[in-house]
Amino acid sequence: MNKLDKQIKVNYSNMLKIDKRYQDLVTNIVCYLRGKLNSVDAEEAINDVNDILLGAQSRGEDLEVLVGDYEEFCDNIIDAYRGSDKWYSLKSYFYDFGGISIYMLVFFMALDIISSIPTVKPLTISNILNMKYTISLAPFISLIIALVFSIGIVKYICTHPGGNEKGNKKEAIMSFIIIFIVLSAMVASTFFFRKIEIYTFSNIPVIIIIAFLVCIAVIGANVIEFIKARRMDKVSNK
Repeated sequence: MNKLDKQIKVNYSNMLKIDKRYQDLVTNIVCYLRGKLNSVDAEEAINDVNDILLGAQSRGEDLEVLVGDYEEFCDNIIDAYRGSDKWYSLKSYFYDFGGISIYMLVFFMALDIISSIPTVKPLTISNILNMKYTISLAPFISLIIALVFSIGIVKYICTHPGGNEKGNKKEAIMSFIIIFIVLSAMVASTFFFRKIEIYTFSNIPVIIIIAFLVCIAVIGANVIEFIKARRMDKVSNK
């Protein structure tokens, strides 16, 4: 567990100490800060906010009155981190999504290699182990689509943290439609951009094995993260 993960865990633990009647307020503040700051600055700011709120709570103060307009409250904190840096937002994207971009690109390339196996004719072990694989634009375009979608979802969630039941149903329907469109675009781009070739590898049994391992590792890691998130939700609802 790195320093950022530890800070997130500490922040989450401290948020649970705040009275449940202020849950919406805390959620709004956390989402807003995470949507405007890079991950490190956001968690540091959230830690400071937790200290302020817990201190006020121990003194019997009304946190709603203390915070007032949560966006204005957060903007003052955000300005302190951003300062006069005009490129803060752009650098934040590289900081937060740079590492995962490489992670996703490797996954999409591994997926592309595996999806190329059925094209081998006749489909025998010998032919698979001696197949050729051509790197095309397909995995790169899939990466761009996935990144734009991911960033958009994160920003939307951060700017729309709450909502009524009717609004949530509409958002669920819209989310399903958007996900369907994104997946369709990724599948379509795979067929179209696979024709634009960059480099061809011959006799790639090792690459095929690595591709399978990468896909298994990525899927496994995401399943583990999902289980962890569900456990944290259960703890917070107790």
